[in-house]
Amino acid sequence: MDVDQVKAKLPIEQLVQLMLDDELSVEQINVGIDEYCRLLALLSSTEESLRPTKLADEVLHRHLEMPSFDEDCLSIVGKRVHHVPHAEESLEMTAMWHRTRELMLAKFSIDPAVARNDNSKEASSEHKAPCFVTTESAAPCFVTSERAAPCSVTSDRAA
Repeated sequence: MDVDQVKAKLPIEQLVQLMLDDELSVEQINVGIDEYCRLLALLSSTEESLRPTKLADEVLHRHLEMPSFDEDCLSIVGKRVHHVPHAEESLEMTAMWHRTRELMLAKFSIDPAVARNDNSKEASSEHKAPCFVTTESAAPCFVTSERAAPCSVTSDRAA
Protein backbone atom coordinates (compact mmCIF):
# COMPACT_ATOMS: atom_id res chain seq x y z
CA MET A 1 0.00 0.00 0.00
CA ASP A 2 1.32 3.46 -0.83
CA VAL A 3 0.90 6.70 1.13
CA ASP A 4 -1.86 8.06 -1.12
CA GLN A 5 -3.88 4.86 -0.63
CA VAL A 6 -3.42 5.15 3.14
CA LYS A 7 -4.53 8.80 3.11
CA ALA A 8 -7.62 7.89 1.09
CA LYS A 9 -8.68 5.42 3.81
CA LEU A 10 -7.95 7.63 6.84
CA PRO A 11 -10.37 10.17 8.35
CA ILE A 12 -7.85 12.97 7.69
CA GLU A 13 -10.23 15.89 8.33
CA GLN A 14 -11.25 14.53 11.72
CA LEU A 15 -7.62 13.88 12.66
CA VAL A 16 -6.66 17.43 11.70
CA GLN A 17 -9.50 18.83 13.82
CA LEU A 18 -8.45 16.78 16.84
CA MET A 19 -4.83 17.80 16.40
CA LEU A 20 -5.63 21.51 16.15
CA ASP A 21 -6.70 21.22 19.79
CA ASP A 22 -3.16 19.99 20.63
CA GLU A 23 -1.63 23.41 19.89
CA LEU A 24 0.35 22.07 16.95
CA SER A 25 0.97 24.21 13.89
CA VAL A 26 -0.68 23.31 10.60
CA GLU A 27 2.80 22.43 9.27
CA GLN A 28 3.45 20.07 12.20
CA ILE A 29 0.04 18.46 11.71
CA ASN A 30 0.67 17.92 7.99
CA VAL A 31 4.13 16.45 8.65
CA GLY A 32 2.70 14.21 11.38
CA ILE A 33 -0.06 12.92 9.11
CA ASP A 34 2.44 12.21 6.32
CA GLU A 35 4.72 10.38 8.77
CA TYR A 36 1.79 8.41 10.20
CA CYS A 37 0.64 7.41 6.71
CA ARG A 38 4.14 6.17 5.88
CA LEU A 39 4.20 4.21 9.15
CA LEU A 40 0.87 2.52 8.34
CA ALA A 41 2.04 1.78 4.80
CA LEU A 42 5.16 0.11 6.24
CA LEU A 43 3.11 -1.87 8.75
CA SER A 44 1.02 -3.21 5.86
CA SER A 45 4.14 -4.74 4.31
CA THR A 46 6.15 -5.95 7.31
CA GLU A 47 5.72 -8.20 10.30
CA GLU A 48 8.19 -6.12 12.32
CA SER A 49 7.39 -3.76 15.18
CA LEU A 50 8.26 -0.17 14.28
CA ARG A 51 8.90 3.09 16.10
CA PRO A 52 6.99 6.17 15.02
CA THR A 53 8.32 9.70 15.02
CA LYS A 54 6.97 11.98 17.74
CA LEU A 55 4.63 13.71 15.28
CA ALA A 56 3.39 10.39 13.86
CA ASP A 57 2.78 9.27 17.45
CA GLU A 58 0.68 12.41 18.05
CA VAL A 59 -1.50 11.46 15.08
CA LEU A 60 -1.66 7.84 16.28
CA HIS A 61 -2.89 8.97 19.70
CA ARG A 62 -5.66 11.06 18.10
CA HIS A 63 -6.55 8.14 15.81
CA LEU A 64 -6.74 5.80 18.82
CA GLU A 65 -9.46 8.08 20.25
CA MET A 66 -11.65 7.57 17.20
CA PRO A 67 -14.25 4.78 17.08
CA SER A 68 -13.04 3.88 13.58
CA PHE A 69 -9.42 3.12 14.63
CA ASP A 70 -9.62 -0.68 14.47
CA GLU A 71 -11.67 -0.69 11.28
CA ASP A 72 -9.31 1.85 9.64
CA CYS A 73 -6.23 -0.20 10.58
CA LEU A 74 -7.77 -3.45 9.39
CA SER A 75 -8.62 -1.75 6.08
CA ILE A 76 -5.15 -0.20 5.65
CA VAL A 77 -2.74 -2.60 7.35
CA GLY A 78 -4.80 -5.78 7.11
CA LYS A 79 -4.44 -6.48 10.83
CA ARG A 80 -4.93 -4.77 14.17
CA VAL A 81 -2.35 -2.19 15.18
CA HIS A 82 -1.23 -1.89 18.80
CA HIS A 83 0.51 1.08 20.38
CA VAL A 84 2.92 0.12 23.13
CA PRO A 85 4.35 2.92 25.31
CA HIS A 86 7.92 2.36 26.39
CA ALA A 87 9.32 4.98 28.77
CA GLU A 88 12.95 3.93 28.76
CA GLU A 89 15.32 3.73 25.85
CA SER A 90 16.81 0.26 25.49
CA LEU A 91 18.96 -1.62 23.01
CA GLU A 92 15.81 -3.19 21.59
CA MET A 93 14.10 0.20 21.20
CA THR A 94 17.21 1.70 19.60
CA ALA A 95 17.45 -1.23 17.18
CA MET A 96 13.76 -0.82 16.35
CA TRP A 97 14.33 2.89 15.58
CA HIS A 98 17.27 2.06 13.30
CA ARG A 99 15.24 -0.61 11.52
CA THR A 100 12.30 1.78 11.08
CA ARG A 101 14.70 4.33 9.56
CA GLU A 102 16.12 1.69 7.19
CA LEU A 103 12.65 0.67 6.03
CA MET A 104 11.54 4.30 5.56
CA LEU A 105 14.65 5.05 3.52
CA ALA A 106 14.22 1.93 1.39
CA LYS A 107 10.51 2.41 0.67
CA PHE A 108 10.10 6.21 0.69
CA SER A 109 13.65 7.64 0.42
CA ILE A 110 12.95 9.57 3.62
CA ASP A 111 14.89 9.42 6.87
CA PRO A 112 12.49 10.06 9.76
CA ALA A 113 15.39 11.13 11.96
CA VAL A 114 16.18 14.18 9.83
CA ALA A 115 14.35 17.31 10.88
CA ARG A 116 11.77 18.46 8.34
CA ASN A 117 11.89 22.13 9.27
CA ASP A 118 15.58 22.89 9.04
CA ASN A 119 18.29 22.62 6.43
CA SER A 120 20.33 20.13 8.43
CA LYS A 121 20.83 16.65 7.04
CA GLU A 122 22.11 15.49 10.41
CA ALA A 123 20.12 12.69 11.99
CA SER A 124 18.54 13.49 15.33
CA SER A 125 17.22 11.23 18.05
CA GLU A 126 14.74 13.95 19.06
CA HIS A 127 12.29 12.74 16.42
CA LYS A 128 11.66 9.25 17.81
CA ALA A 129 8.69 8.63 20.07
CA PRO A 130 9.02 6.73 23.39
CA CYS A 131 6.89 3.86 22.11
CA PHE A 132 6.51 1.36 19.30
CA VAL A 133 3.70 -0.03 17.20
CA THR A 134 3.12 -3.65 16.44
CA THR A 135 0.49 -5.80 14.79
CA GLU A 136 -1.18 -9.00 15.94
CA SER A 137 0.84 -11.08 13.52
CA ALA A 138 4.09 -9.34 14.50
CA ALA A 139 3.59 -10.22 18.16
CA PRO A 140 1.18 -13.16 18.51
CA CYS A 141 1.72 -13.28 22.27
CA PHE A 142 0.90 -9.56 22.75
CA VAL A 143 -1.78 -9.11 25.39
CA THR A 144 -4.46 -6.57 24.55
CA SER A 145 -6.41 -6.75 27.81
CA GLU A 146 -5.97 -3.49 29.70
CA ARG A 147 -6.08 -5.37 33.00
CA ALA A 148 -3.29 -7.71 31.89
CA ALA A 149 -1.17 -5.00 30.25
CA PRO A 150 -1.95 -1.59 31.79
CA CYS A 151 0.77 0.16 29.77
CA SER A 152 -0.79 -0.80 26.46
CA VAL A 153 -2.95 1.70 24.61
CA THR A 154 -5.54 -0.25 22.65
CA SER A 155 -9.09 0.21 21.56
CA ASP A 156 -11.72 -1.41 23.77
CA ARG A 157 -12.88 -3.33 20.70
CA ALA A 158 -9.37 -4.81 20.24
CA ALA A 159 -9.43 -6.49 23.64
